[in-house]
Order: sequence, then structure tokens, then C-alpha cells
Amino acid sequence: MPTRRPTARAAEQDDEAVLGDEEELADLDQQYVKALDDYGDARAALKSKEQGWSGLSASTQQEQFGGDKERYFRMLADEVARAKDVMNELDKARRARDRALAEARG
Repeated sequence: MPTRRPTARAAEQDDEAVLGDEEELADLDQQYVKALDDYGDARAALKSKEQGWSGLSASTQQEQFGGDKERYFRMLADEVARAKDVMNELDKARRARDRALAEARG
């Protein structure tokens, strides 16, 4: 007796069972793209840290960083690290989702 291949609808239902609804999937992808953008922005700010410091008003330099340029630079480095962590976690979630989908499809 020949085995029947699952219909497209059955395969889609399997995918939904594994992955959740499409809005959640799209949200994960959007979060990843935003995290990637944030990481790029943070890296660019760190690379141009001297210009960034010079671009701050004297009152902002004093109020937010106590006039400490190195404190500002550390804050930028922390932002890069945080953005990279978020991006990496979202990437892991996306890869896990892709693996689950591949396994569901057999």
C-alpha cells in the first residue's frame, strides 16, 4: 500500500503546531532586524566616540557623565555588548525555530 504524502495544508498545520502563529514568527524576525540595527548603530557610535563626546553639550557631559569622557566611552561599549547579546539570543531563537521546522517537515 503506497504511503500518501501530506497535503500542503497538513504540512502548513504541522508547521504552525511547531512554530506558533505567523505573527509571532514575524515578530521574532522584526526583533532580530531591530537588534541588528541597534548593534550597528552602537558600534558606529563607539567608533566615533570622540566626535560623539564633542557633540554633547557641556551640560549633558556634566549631568549624565560627570564630565568623565571615559565614563561615556564605557557606556558606549556597554551598549555595544548589550545589543550584541540581544542579537545573539534572537539569532539562537531563530535557528531553533528553523531546526524545529525542518524536523517537522522531515
